[in-house]
Amino acid sequence: MTHFAFIAAAYGASVLGLAVLALWLVLDYRGQKAALAGLKARERTSRFGRRGSGPVPENGVPQ
Repeated sequence: MTHFAFIAAAYGASVLGLAVLALWLVLDYRGQKAALAGLKARERTSRFGRRGSGPVPENGVPQ
């Protein structure tokens, strides 16, 4: 194997690894976004089943 072939293979492996990492990040972002949307939808329904109760305060105690 010549030096050029070795260098080209190393760069190719690096580019492939970065492409896989970027794809994984995009897929994970979509999954996290969907999970967050689900949590926001559940937040709008209180434990008593009333809708539109608003967001929960930071300390978790309703006023």
